[in-house]
Amino acid sequence: MDKMKMKLEIVLGTKEELLFEAPGGLKLSENGLDNFLLSLSTLPFWLSCKSSSSYRLRRWRKRKRKRQALKVTKKLKSQTASGYSNDSNPFGDSNLNEKFVWRKKIERGVSHGLPLETYSLRSEKKKQKERMAEIEKVKKRREERAIEKAKYEEEMSIVRILANITLHVEALTIVGMGFV
Repeated sequence: MDKMKMKLEIVLGTKEELLFEAPGGLKLSENGLDNFLLSLSTLPFWLSCKSSSSYRLRRWRKRKRKRQALKVTKKLKSQTASGYSNDSNPFGDSNLNEKFVWRKKIERGVSHGLPLETYSLRSEKKKQKERMAEIEKVKKRREERAIEKAKYEEEMSIVRILANITLHVEALTIVGMGFV
């Protein structure tokens, strides 16, 4: 920690130079200087130099966003949840239990400024619950439709039986009247 602090002090100069170079006449106390140096220690050393260009900073931020997106992708891939197993699924997909994570989409979203919370495990679990609720609705609707279809077929068979009975009754009445 002290070595990092010394490196930053060498780059930044003495406290008087820092007070002089600070924008808007910013004045830092001894404690404030330590906090400032600690906040700079999170950046790579070459980015904290006076001569660092905005190009380097943009490249570093881009690489950092990619690393964050890759980290989120790995976390999301490790979580598996599905309503079906690989053996018995109606879709014929042999990789159904493997979770698909669209890494490029996450990278693009992070680079466009979407917060990482949209790709967090909590939000993915919420989305998964919504998907499972939708699947349950579809299953329930499918069962209701099967019941409705069975009732309809039963009613149609009753109608056919009644039609046959009336046809036979008419035939008997015609025979009974002597028209045959």
